[in-house]
Amino acid sequence: MRRVIGLRLSVLAAVLLWMGSGTDVRAQSFQGGVRGAVRDAQSVIPGASVTLTNEATTVARDTTTNDVGEYTFPNVVPGTYTLTITMTWYKTFERAGLTVATQQFVTMDTVLEVGAIEESITVTGASPLIDMSTASQGTVLDRAQLEALPTPGQPKKRAGPRRSRPFLIAGRPVGPTARREA
Repeated sequence: MRRVIGLRLSVLAAVLLWMGSGTDVRAQSFQGGVRGAVRDAQSVIPGASVTLTNEATTVARDTTTNDVGEYTFPNVVPGTYTLTITMTWYKTFERAGLTVATQQFVTMDTVLEVGAIEESITVTGASPLIDMSTASQGTVLDRAQLEALPTPGQPKKRAGPRRSRPFLIAGRPVGPTARREA
Protein backbone atom coordinates (compact mmCIF):
# COMPACT_ATOMS: atom_id res chain seq x y z
CA MET A 1 0.00 0.00 0.00
CA ARG A 2 2.79 2.39 0.92
CA ARG A 3 4.60 1.55 -2.29
CA VAL A 4 1.54 2.55 -4.39
CA ILE A 5 1.13 5.85 -2.51
CA GLY A 6 4.84 6.61 -2.90
CA LEU A 7 4.67 5.85 -6.61
CA ARG A 8 1.64 8.10 -7.07
CA LEU A 9 3.31 10.94 -5.21
CA SER A 10 6.45 10.55 -7.32
CA VAL A 11 4.44 10.67 -10.55
CA LEU A 12 2.46 13.69 -9.31
CA ALA A 13 5.68 15.52 -8.37
CA ALA A 14 7.25 14.73 -11.75
CA VAL A 15 4.19 16.03 -13.63
CA LEU A 16 4.05 19.23 -11.57
CA LEU A 17 7.77 19.80 -12.09
CA TRP A 18 7.43 19.22 -15.82
CA MET A 19 4.47 21.62 -16.10
CA GLY A 20 6.21 24.31 -14.07
CA SER A 21 9.46 24.14 -16.01
CA GLY A 22 7.75 24.70 -19.37
CA THR A 23 6.70 28.23 -18.47
CA ASP A 24 10.27 29.25 -17.60
CA VAL A 25 11.64 27.94 -20.90
CA ARG A 26 9.01 29.76 -22.95
CA ALA A 27 9.57 33.01 -21.03
CA GLN A 28 13.24 33.14 -22.03
CA SER A 29 13.73 34.29 -25.59
CA PHE A 30 16.69 35.68 -27.50
CA GLN A 31 14.54 37.29 -30.17
CA GLY A 32 13.55 40.92 -30.43
CA GLY A 33 11.01 42.80 -32.50
CA VAL A 34 10.19 45.88 -34.56
CA ARG A 35 7.03 47.94 -34.18
CA GLY A 36 5.84 51.39 -35.07
CA ALA A 37 3.19 53.62 -36.54
CA VAL A 38 2.84 55.09 -40.02
CA ARG A 39 1.38 58.58 -40.42
CA ASP A 40 1.27 61.46 -42.82
CA ALA A 41 1.14 65.15 -41.90
CA GLN A 42 -2.54 64.98 -40.84
CA SER A 43 -3.43 61.45 -39.68
CA VAL A 44 -2.56 57.76 -39.49
CA ILE A 45 -2.19 55.62 -42.62
CA PRO A 46 -3.99 52.26 -42.46
CA GLY A 47 -3.20 49.62 -45.08
CA ALA A 48 0.42 50.64 -45.75
CA SER A 49 2.72 47.79 -46.79
CA VAL A 50 5.67 47.31 -44.39
CA THR A 51 8.62 45.03 -45.22
CA LEU A 52 11.43 44.05 -42.85
CA THR A 53 14.46 42.54 -44.65
CA ASN A 54 17.42 40.90 -42.92
CA GLU A 55 20.49 42.46 -44.53
CA ALA A 56 22.68 39.39 -43.93
CA THR A 57 20.28 36.75 -45.29
CA THR A 58 17.97 38.90 -47.49
CA VAL A 59 14.99 37.11 -45.92
CA ALA A 60 12.00 39.47 -45.93
CA ARG A 61 8.87 39.59 -43.76
CA ASP A 62 5.79 41.56 -44.81
CA THR A 63 2.88 43.04 -42.89
CA THR A 64 0.25 45.76 -43.30
CA THR A 65 -0.58 48.60 -40.94
CA ASN A 66 -3.83 48.16 -39.01
CA ASP A 67 -6.76 50.61 -38.69
CA VAL A 68 -4.75 52.96 -36.47
CA GLY A 69 -1.63 52.83 -38.67
CA GLU A 70 0.41 50.52 -36.44
CA TYR A 71 2.53 47.53 -37.46
CA THR A 72 4.53 44.93 -35.56
CA PHE A 73 7.13 42.29 -36.36
CA PRO A 74 7.43 39.97 -33.33
CA ASN A 75 10.06 37.22 -32.94
CA VAL A 76 12.78 38.93 -34.96
CA VAL A 77 16.19 37.22 -34.88
CA PRO A 78 18.93 39.65 -33.74
CA GLY A 79 20.71 41.29 -36.65
CA THR A 80 20.68 44.27 -39.00
CA TYR A 81 17.55 44.98 -41.05
CA THR A 82 16.14 47.29 -43.71
CA LEU A 83 12.61 48.61 -43.12
CA THR A 84 10.62 49.62 -46.21
CA ILE A 85 7.16 51.24 -46.10
CA THR A 86 5.08 51.76 -49.25
CA MET A 87 1.60 53.15 -49.85
CA THR A 88 -0.15 54.37 -52.97
CA TRP A 89 0.15 58.18 -53.45
CA TYR A 90 3.00 58.39 -50.92
CA LYS A 91 6.77 58.36 -51.30
CA THR A 92 8.41 55.06 -50.38
CA PHE A 93 10.25 55.15 -47.03
CA GLU A 94 13.39 53.03 -46.51
CA ARG A 95 15.55 52.80 -43.39
CA ALA A 96 18.68 50.62 -43.72
CA GLY A 97 20.96 49.60 -40.86
CA LEU A 98 18.19 49.05 -38.32
CA THR A 99 19.81 46.92 -35.59
CA VAL A 100 17.70 44.55 -33.51
CA ALA A 101 19.49 43.13 -30.47
CA THR A 102 18.56 40.29 -28.14
CA GLN A 103 15.23 40.94 -26.39
CA GLN A 104 15.02 44.43 -27.86
CA PHE A 105 11.87 45.89 -29.39
CA VAL A 106 12.76 48.72 -31.74
CA THR A 107 10.05 51.35 -32.22
CA MET A 108 10.19 52.99 -35.64
CA ASP A 109 7.43 55.59 -36.11
CA THR A 110 7.38 57.03 -39.61
CA VAL A 111 5.82 60.06 -41.32
CA LEU A 112 5.24 59.48 -45.04
CA GLU A 113 5.26 62.35 -47.50
CA VAL A 114 2.71 62.74 -50.26
CA GLY A 115 4.24 62.11 -53.67
CA ALA A 116 4.38 59.85 -56.69
CA ILE A 117 4.93 56.14 -56.25
CA GLU A 118 8.32 56.34 -57.97
CA GLU A 119 9.69 58.78 -55.39
CA SER A 120 11.34 57.39 -52.28
CA ILE A 121 12.96 58.58 -49.07
CA THR A 122 16.03 56.68 -47.86
CA VAL A 123 17.27 57.36 -44.35
CA THR A 124 21.01 56.90 -43.77
CA GLY A 125 23.14 57.93 -40.83
CA ALA A 126 20.26 58.22 -38.38
CA SER A 127 20.88 58.28 -34.64
CA PRO A 128 20.70 54.94 -32.79
CA LEU A 129 17.26 53.95 -31.60
CA ILE A 130 16.56 53.75 -27.87
CA ASP A 131 13.90 51.33 -26.67
CA MET A 132 11.98 53.16 -23.93
CA SER A 133 9.22 50.55 -23.63
CA THR A 134 11.30 47.98 -21.70
CA ALA A 135 14.29 47.82 -19.38
CA SER A 136 15.57 44.64 -21.01
CA GLN A 137 19.06 44.68 -22.48
CA GLY A 138 20.86 42.39 -24.89
CA THR A 139 23.55 42.40 -27.51
CA VAL A 140 24.68 40.49 -30.57
CA LEU A 141 28.05 38.73 -30.39
CA ASP A 142 30.09 37.99 -33.48
CA ARG A 143 32.02 34.75 -34.05
CA ALA A 144 35.31 36.04 -32.62
CA GLN A 145 33.64 37.16 -29.40
CA LEU A 146 31.87 33.82 -29.01
CA GLU A 147 35.08 31.86 -29.53
CA ALA A 148 36.86 33.99 -26.90
CA LEU A 149 34.31 33.05 -24.21
CA PRO A 150 35.32 30.32 -21.76
CA THR A 151 33.64 26.97 -22.38
CA PRO A 152 32.71 24.65 -19.49
CA GLY A 153 34.73 21.44 -19.57
CA GLN A 154 37.44 22.89 -21.81
CA PRO A 155 40.92 23.73 -20.50
CA LYS A 156 41.74 27.39 -20.09
CA LYS A 157 43.87 28.94 -22.80
CA ARG A 158 47.02 30.55 -21.46
CA ALA A 159 48.85 33.33 -23.21
CA GLY A 160 52.34 32.49 -21.93
CA PRO A 161 54.45 29.35 -21.63
CA ARG A 162 53.16 26.64 -19.30
CA ARG A 163 55.32 25.61 -16.37
CA SER A 164 54.03 22.19 -15.54
CA ARG A 165 57.37 20.47 -14.94
CA PRO A 166 59.42 20.97 -11.84
CA PHE A 167 62.94 22.22 -12.18
CA LEU A 168 65.98 21.41 -10.08
CA ILE A 169 67.84 23.73 -7.78
CA ALA A 170 70.77 22.22 -5.90
CA GLY A 171 69.53 18.72 -6.69
CA ARG A 172 66.05 19.23 -5.26
CA PRO A 173 62.86 19.54 -7.38
CA VAL A 174 61.27 22.98 -7.16
CA GLY A 175 58.16 24.34 -8.86
CA PRO A 176 54.36 24.14 -8.84
CA THR A 177 54.23 20.38 -9.45
CA ALA A 178 57.23 19.37 -7.30
CA ARG A 179 56.52 17.04 -4.40
CA ARG A 180 57.49 18.38 -1.03
CA GLU A 181 59.57 16.20 1.21
CA ALA A 182 58.53 15.99 4.83
